This record gives sequence, C-alpha cells and structure tokens, in this order.
Amino acid sequence: MKGFVMTNSNISEWIDLKAASIYASVSISWMRRQIESGKLRCARTGERGSKILVKKEWIDELLMGDTK
Repeated sequence: MKGFVMTNSNISEWIDLKAASIYASVSISWMRRQIESGKLRCARTGERGSKILVKKEWIDELLMGDTK
C-alpha cells in the first residue's frame, strides 16, 4: 500500500498460551477452558496439536467482561 506505514498501533500482537497466561496472571488450563467455552477467541496454526494463539486485546476483553 502506497503511503502506509506499519506501526505497533495498527497491528495486534499474537501470543501463545504460555505468554497469554503470564500476561493475564492466570493458569494455562484456565485459558484453555475459556477457549473451549467460547469466551476467549483464538487462532490455531494448523491441525490437531497445533499452537494456539490469542491477541492481548481479546484477553483484555475477556478479563473486563466485554466479550461479544
């Protein structure tokens, strides 16, 4: 894109469950339960056994009770 400058403000950081649990000060199993119940959105890097990634903004939404 012409004239587009990529900055931290226009990209969201993807983090794995370990980093997400540290960020939220909760256990990894608590994060997994939130994902399984549909309360926390996530992305998977592939098929079964793939890495689960979340965005910090999604964690913030969950913790603030503002999930959609």
